Amino acid sequence: MGKGFAFMGRQVHLEKGGQDYYLDLLFYHTKLHCHIILELKIGDFKPEYTGKMNFYLSAFDEDYRTDEDGPTIGIILCKNKNKVTAEYALRDVSKPIGIAEYQLTNAIPEDLKAELPSIEDLEEELEREIEVPKKNVYKKLDDLNSLIEGLDHPEVKEELNIEITKKLFNEILPEVREKVSVLLDPIFKRFTSSIIHYTINSQSSYIGSADLEADLLKTSNIHEIGLNIELNGFKKGGLKSFNRFGGLKFYLGKYKYQIGEYRHKIWEVHLYDKQWSNDDIQQLAEKWTELIIENVAISVKNIGHN
Repeated sequence: MGKGFAFMGRQVHLEKGGQDYYLDLLFYHTKLHCHIILELKIGDFKPEYTGKMNFYLSAFDEDYRTDEDGPTIGIILCKNKNKVTAEYALRDVSKPIGIAEYQLTNAIPEDLKAELPSIEDLEEELEREIEVPKKNVYKKLDDLNSLIEGLDHPEVKEELNIEITKKLFNEILPEVREKVSVLLDPIFKRFTSSIIHYTINSQSSYIGSADLEADLLKTSNIHEIGLNIELNGFKKGGLKSFNRFGGLKFYLGKYKYQIGEYRHKIWEVHLYDKQWSNDDIQQLAEKWTELIIENVAISVKNIGHN
């Protein structure tokens, strides 16, 4: 603010007509021998700020100004996100004292220039000084938001619900089952019987979607669906004939689902808004088929080694 400004207080109380008012900042200028009221506003300057400042100046002079004091001076500072603007409110001394008014001015009278900072000085200095340091909690919040915005991950849009479970069970699993059946047809012929069951919560006695609908009537807590394959009686094994089993599991979490053989063998993870293409289903069918073929091959090799 410059030399001569003595800080008198903040939120200084005024009472007029039974109403309470509070001055943002109050100074006393030791060289000009007058009080200076400083009002801080957020946003662009508004005309009503002038009327309010005039009221404060007149009320303050009436209650606190002494014969030794000069007319109180007002300063209005407006801060928007781009800049600070400043205005002085000074008494128009050219008018008779009875009708003297405080008026906003962008030019300081010559006799006051040496003692008061110019409008330009105030705006330039307070562009920096009026910035209020952010509280630690808000700084941390800004830092967290920056971290979140920097993440390159798909956003969760849906949570698990019955309709999603039905779609996966009634639309995706049947297509996987059909493709696996085609791929494994030559292997099926090597066994006396083969079947691919649907599974719900690790129970494998389900044949199709009707079983899911029936199960949903009993419980809404379905956390796993999938397919189980049974290959019974390897024909070429003779006395060493064997059976093979394998499972494809969809583990249903609240926000995502995992696909794999078992929980410790997860192949894929998806959000529930994933749109399955025919290629996606084909790739999943091929992956599961490869695993089944590998397991059968291990058993056949064991026969040959014994």
